Amino acid sequence: MTVPVSYARPDQLGDYRAHRLGAGGQGVVYAVPEPPGRFSGEFLAYKEYLATVRSDSDVLYAMVVFLEELSRSHRHDHAFLSPRLTWPLAMIYTGSRPTQLRPSLNSGTLVVGFLMQRLVAGFQLNHSQLGEAKPAGMEFLLNEDAYTSRIGLQADDEKRLRLLADLAAAVTRLHRQGVIVGDLSPKNVLFRLAPTPRCLLIDCDSMRLRGKDVLPQVETEGWEAPEAAKATTASDVFKFGLIATRLFNRDQHSTDLSGLRSISTDLATLADRSRNTDPRRRPELADWHRALERARSGMKATQARPQPVPSQQPQAPQPTPRPSSTQVPTTPAPSSSFSWGGCVVVTILLLVVVVGIALLVALKSSGADSSPPTDTETPGRAEAPGATVDYSQVVDEPAADEVADMFARFYGAINTRHYDKAMTYYDPKSGVVDRTSASSRREWTRAISTTKDTRIVLAALSTSGAHTFATVSFRSRQDAGYGPASNPDDTCDDWKVTYQLTHTKGYRIYKAPRSGVSHRPC
Repeated sequence: MTVPVSYARPDQLGDYRAHRLGAGGQGVVYAVPEPPGRFSGEFLAYKEYLATVRSDSDVLYAMVVFLEELSRSHRHDHAFLSPRLTWPLAMIYTGSRPTQLRPSLNSGTLVVGFLMQRLVAGFQLNHSQLGEAKPAGMEFLLNEDAYTSRIGLQADDEKRLRLLADLAAAVTRLHRQGVIVGDLSPKNVLFRLAPTPRCLLIDCDSMRLRGKDVLPQVETEGWEAPEAAKATTASDVFKFGLIATRLFNRDQHSTDLSGLRSISTDLATLADRSRNTDPRRRPELADWHRALERARSGMKATQARPQPVPSQQPQAPQPTPRPSSTQVPTTPAPSSSFSWGGCVVVTILLLVVVVGIALLVALKSSGADSSPPTDTETPGRAEAPGATVDYSQVVDEPAADEVADMFARFYGAINTRHYDKAMTYYDPKSGVVDRTSASSRREWTRAISTTKDTRIVLAALSTSGAHTFATVSFRSRQDAGYGPASNPDDTCDDWKVTYQLTHTKGYRIYKAPRSGVSHRPC
């Protein structure tokens, strides 16, 4: 299968050296201010290899081809894996311009790095305790809850199960496609907790693709597999078992299984089997994924089960406390069994408590409460500058958060009048707007130029067939003359649109069939 492979020169990336993101033993990573060619408008980073690093550029080429091929031959695997990998997307070269796809066939061409997706805010930690924004490596979760709470993380056991299940599903699909993670450790696995827990694998150029490596295989200290053979499905399972064990122990080094056993005996058994010194006797990641989903379902069922109401027992008489210097002396009540005065006092006290609670609620609602929030996550809600998408109705669909995130960025770009950015969320083959045509871009911009969309809800999502369909409802406000074709003078309309989506560098809008579009005035 012939697929497009992109080459670009460093001088086509804009002033990237002014946007250094970090460095490691293999290279330096920069933000790309001006993504080249077909990547225009995307959020990319450039990993530039150190001059001392020896890399196999033909294997790097195979990685770029792999992702392109996956998008065509295994659409659902591509849709799942793409947002969970910082995979090589294009090669950066110096020297002679390549005339052949494979780097080794181009004499005088030197591949010096590659482009990949840049970390979005959801996979970064930004808390005053950390000093500056840091990649959200899973090692942050291998600490006691007191520490994670201090840095703003509320990662209970249910969220930890979801993170592990997501990681197991990703590595299972990679294994199925002939990819071994190799250096599977918390430093190479990032995470987010909202809107739904998800993992992100970084340093993907260190993975083994169908038996070949871009870079020599390495292992993180403390996470080494015991066997001599490195970067195998069995070594990935060994390391996954360590991650699971330490994640529930809240510890960087522990191999005690009691933390997992408190969640599920099956998980503890899998962790024990995963550390078997005979690689052939270890389970598969698919076994882990099924057990994690069972444990998560069991936990949800337990949480949903009504709790018994404790029977009320007569309270034993309590001794009257001796007044301290800070207490207000009290007058003993009359000895009769009932006192109207006492009833009035109690009623007044209850009213004071209720009013006090109401005032506290009002203060918190107004922002007057200065105490830091304990958890800012909102499940079923995707946010981007300018727009919020409610997808609570489809939150259990596997691709719901990815699709909702795309729509949030699309509508947000429209609302903030970043129309060139909004156009990038259309499939390049979409007939809605031709991004290669200046007149088509101008016409689309003119039509949308007064629009602001709110109340955006992803109400239905289907990914099971040959295409992905997403039904979105929203309210649009626009100037008179810019309304729908049937009522151009409408200034407010409620819409319901079923979009057909493709998955090219993430979900994108292909079209909205006429039969799937309806609207009415507000």
